[in-house]
Amino acid sequence: MINTEEEVTQCTGEIENNFSSRVEPRRVTVNQAGTRLPTGVEPEAIDVTVYYTRAEDLTPLHSPGCEATALLVQINSVNWTTVCSALTTARRLAIYHPNELKLVLDTVMPHLKLHIASLRSSVCKTALICATDFLKAFGELMFIHLQSGSPSLLAILLQKAALDKRFVMDEAKRTLSMMINAMPCKVLLNMLFLHVRDTNCKVRAIVAKYLTETVEKALCERERGIECCIDYNHEYLLQAVATFVNDRQPGARESARQLLSKLKDTYYHDTSSDEWFRFVERSLGKPTAIKILRTV
Repeated sequence: MINTEEEVTQCTGEIENNFSSRVEPRRVTVNQAGTRLPTGVEPEAIDVTVYYTRAEDLTPLHSPGCEATALLVQINSVNWTTVCSALTTARRLAIYHPNELKLVLDTVMPHLKLHIASLRSSVCKTALICATDFLKAFGELMFIHLQSGSPSLLAILLQKAALDKRFVMDEAKRTLSMMINAMPCKVLLNMLFLHVRDTNCKVRAIVAKYLTETVEKALCERERGIECCIDYNHEYLLQAVATFVNDRQPGARESARQLLSKLKDTYYHDTSSDEWFRFVERSLGKPTAIKILRTV
């Protein structure tokens, strides 16, 4: 642990010396939506792929305590390459020194959220990769960070997966997939239900996709004897199906069909069609039940 101001200064100085390749600082402005807008003269050509290193190719840090302390300064730099380097350091902390990172996580997360919303794609992608490693390292502890703020980190991830450049969309989807793998199904359902009626149809399609994956995960756990949150979320899932089934996006409609099929196969596989209809009718009312069962 770092206990004195002198030690903090010394550690910060040590870390700054590691950034041997410097470019001229660039001004950064923030718009009303909280998105960082890069300005100023572009630096010389930089190979940004060094910031996309696979987790298994990263190495432990020699002084994780000092690195964690200096991270708070580096991740807030106006120099985007310094930010990307700091995000890579944060990844190494998450992978090899999670206890050190946990001490500063509450301070680091708002900056990570801001960089995920960056209009500079290389910064955004690096931040998304970092978020993936954070989710893997901390799992359910990330819940509060995914939900807090407006827009929340989860809302930003859903938007990035639906509306950004292709390589950013792909990275955001990998981050969301890690979220599904790392967090409990009950928590996932509660978070995703809040976004079922998002005003953007492309975002709704992404929500439908990961809601379906969450149900698949929960049903697999049910087969292994683990308490299944789907057992007491039928009504909310059917309401989601009713929202998605006539959506403009084909992906949302397909997810609605899959969700309805999984619910029927799991809970009403050996019963008559009349019992299945009455089950849906109790949750949605007769007109909606007729409509979605006819569509699906």
